Amino acid sequence: MREERHLSVRVVPLLAVLVLAAAFFVVANTTIIEMATLNAKTMVYTALTWGFAALSVAGLLVARAAYRRKMHRWVRLHALTVAVARWAFCAYLARWGLIGLRFREF
Repeated sequence: MREERHLSVRVVPLLAVLVLAAAFFVVANTTIIEMATLNAKTMVYTALTWGFAALSVAGLLVARAAYRRKMHRWVRLHALTVAVARWAFCAYLARWGLIGLRFREF
């Protein structure tokens, strides 16, 4: 992998998906009482969802920068398509208030 060029085009989307999956696994087995209080799980969930949003924007920037690099056309198109889909999902989550959700405020 050291010889692989343009690794950021592949790594940023993977990190974003892993961060979002980790956020949902953190609160998967949490009780309602635990969600309503300030504790490590709710703080980690908030931080991970903000991380997903940041990585989604970073993915768009990396995909856009890929058009200035010399790489295969389909790789660039795939990177941009995945970045736009991830950003749209992030916008959907933000619209419903799930990005940076602080459970204790309800």
